[in-house]
Amino acid sequence: MLIGDSAPDEFSESLSLADLADAGFNQIQAEPPYWTNKSRTPHRVSLTRALDGATPLALLLPIDSDLPARLVAASRLWRLLSSGLAEPPGTLTTQRRARLVDSLRALDGRHSGASIRQIAAGLFGANNLPSGRDWQVHDLRSRTRRLIDTGVSMMRGGYRALLRPAST
Repeated sequence: MLIGDSAPDEFSESLSLADLADAGFNQIQAEPPYWTNKSRTPHRVSLTRALDGATPLALLLPIDSDLPARLVAASRLWRLLSSGLAEPPGTLTTQRRARLVDSLRALDGRHSGASIRQIAAGLFGANNLPSGRDWQVHDLRSRTRRLIDTGVSMMRGGYRALLRPAST
């Protein structure tokens, strides 16, 4: 989501809320003002305060670790407003999505008090787990621990990394 406000006087050529409305954006929330479109590639703009339709708009882009993602979103919004076309945001691969689901399942198991072995049995099937000392050095034990660690990291704010563009 992008954050907008009135543009400084120097940017009088900026697009306005009326231009957003012409591009198919609708206000869906009054306080704080929140606009979105219902196209195949949804875009969201949250305003810091209510503005009239003719007020030129500016985007607020904090200079922080999420700036690259905000720049990509701002660029997508500009392409949509200027040409009517914008590509959909990047999507997760099937493998990455499955790992994230498993991480959240592992985290749920950990918060329910399940042991690593019980979580691994739920994720990979009890028949696939070795018994005795073999379990202590088995790949599925290590994999389960990594899934739990990923889930904990996501719970502590790491989920924001899903919104950032993939590093190249």
